Amino acid sequence: MERGIHGFGGIRWSGSLRARIASRVRKYGEVFSLIRRHAAGHFGLLSLFVLLAVFGTLTESVGVFLLIPLLQTMGKENVFANVPLLGWLSRIFDVLPVDKRLLWAGGLMLIIVLLRGVVQFAQEFVGYVIPHRVDFALRLRAYSIFVRTSMKFADEVGAGEVSNLTTNQPARIGIALRFVATLVANIAVLLSYILVLTLVSPILLVTAVVYVALASLLFRGLTTNLVHSVGRDVSEANARFGQILYETINGGKLIRLAGATPEVLRGLEKSLLQLERARDKVVAVENMTIPFFSTVGGLLICAIVMLIGTLRAESAAQEIGVVVIFFVLLLRILSPLSIINISRNNIIIHLDAFRNFDAFLARAEQEREIDGHAQIENFAKEIRFDRVSFAYGKGQQGNALEQVSFVVPKGQLVAIVGPSGAGKTTIVNLLTRLYRPDSGSVKIDGTDLNSLAIESWRRLLGVVTQETLVTSDTIKANLCFGLRGEVSDQELQAAARLAAIDDWIDSLPEGYNTRMGDRGTRLSGGQRQRVALARAFLRAPEVLLLDEATSALDTLTEQAIQKQLQNLSKERKTIIVIAHRLSTVKRADTIVVLENGRVAETGNHHALLELKGLYSKMIESQSFEHDQAE
Repeated sequence: MERGIHGFGGIRWSGSLRARIASRVRKYGEVFSLIRRHAAGHFGLLSLFVLLAVFGTLTESVGVFLLIPLLQTMGKENVFANVPLLGWLSRIFDVLPVDKRLLWAGGLMLIIVLLRGVVQFAQEFVGYVIPHRVDFALRLRAYSIFVRTSMKFADEVGAGEVSNLTTNQPARIGIALRFVATLVANIAVLLSYILVLTLVSPILLVTAVVYVALASLLFRGLTTNLVHSVGRDVSEANARFGQILYETINGGKLIRLAGATPEVLRGLEKSLLQLERARDKVVAVENMTIPFFSTVGGLLICAIVMLIGTLRAESAAQEIGVVVIFFVLLLRILSPLSIINISRNNIIIHLDAFRNFDAFLARAEQEREIDGHAQIENFAKEIRFDRVSFAYGKGQQGNALEQVSFVVPKGQLVAIVGPSGAGKTTIVNLLTRLYRPDSGSVKIDGTDLNSLAIESWRRLLGVVTQETLVTSDTIKANLCFGLRGEVSDQELQAAARLAAIDDWIDSLPEGYNTRMGDRGTRLSGGQRQRVALARAFLRAPEVLLLDEATSALDTLTEQAIQKQLQNLSKERKTIIVIAHRLSTVKRADTIVVLENGRVAETGNHHALLELKGLYSKMIESQSFEHDQAE
């Protein structure tokens, strides 16, 4: 019975061991797969670094071995005569006169020193190039995938997280891949030293291998959990700091106006302190490696010296050559052994960056915007919303639109109005296919918008949204933003006239070549809107979408632009206007009134007034507010 119990115990132990081994193999396989994927395209550079590192280290070792003939000149006895390999090397110099050995050794060492200098420079250069190349390539890859994802995915990820994933994580991966190359190079160097020890003395080989194995296992046991913890701390600290920094830069005005500067500074200081502590831990882990192995190696050397000291003087003298070269090799082994462990720890520290970046790419790939194939050359008949429902996703209560249906015939001016949150801007988002309906369809001349090649549809659109994008470039560059081909001065001036901004541009010292400042900070809200309107007019669109495009304009300028819109409508241009100020939409052919994501009323201005519904109440409310203001 006991035997059976022991037998079953042995099976359990064996199964447990196999499970642990399988788990470890899977982990290493995952790490290898992550490294291989992100190193793709850089294997040549990584291999060159490894070769240079190995060659540079071995040239240094050759220089050390050339000290052998120098030692021989110190006395008559060749202490290396009986040492394999080194005895052969030393006998090469035996044929030379004693007074010539230093000259020959010095000459060879000079060549090796010069060669090593060139190799070191190349190695350092390639070593610094690797993280930069990897960083830039991964940033481009992440950005290229991200800009092709759905807007729903972009909303969920958030700008701060995107900034961290496309800047900090690629930089950390680049650094980690350099450590991977360093790890491989120093493993090769370590193996070369072990080979030399094999030729010199098998006993010393066993001693060195046992020493390396035990020292490495001990060091790993002491540091593995620590470096995993440090890696998580670095990732969390970088993400937190990036988010706060992004919000601070983009919310600068709000922070100042709300008097929240002290609180924001405290938050930023706290995140920086967290980042500082995480990086201090990285430095501590890196700098404990060399002292640890130097101490352990020194203890081993002391033990060997004391062991030899117990031998007779004659026996000790016979072993001195082997002992000297063992000391030299052991000291040489300490350097690559320390670097191997430093590299391993840094790879572990940055593994979170590999995993987070890899997960981001996978999510982004799954959320890639799927384009249609049908091309549209011109807009001929109508835009139709057919029972469209849509919700923005996580954190949203209810649908932004619910069973919305209406038609926009070609050549008409259609207005979308309603209270805040009624779903007006969502109409524009769906019509431009920034988002797709959850149910129902948006059709262009009878074709589902999802089936169209989106760029062919967007070429027919001119869009001015509530959030006006103005770059830091010139006025001309802003007006021509996104256009293909040359634009004449006459076309620029005509678009500026339509937007009632031509006189202001002409008054500037550099005219259309005037720079706008960072994000258009030199412009007022009204000027920014008129620049955006001129940009839309310059495209000569078949469908013009205006989402609160005149909200920042004064009454006279707004009236001037309304006249231009009426003229465009007479030229069979299709215009969809969203506006809170109902004076903007009174002349619309059709007004669609939204309430709580549904179509409440449809008709022209006079027909809707007669209904005495929501539109009529909105008109009365704005008239009352106007009277009160007067």
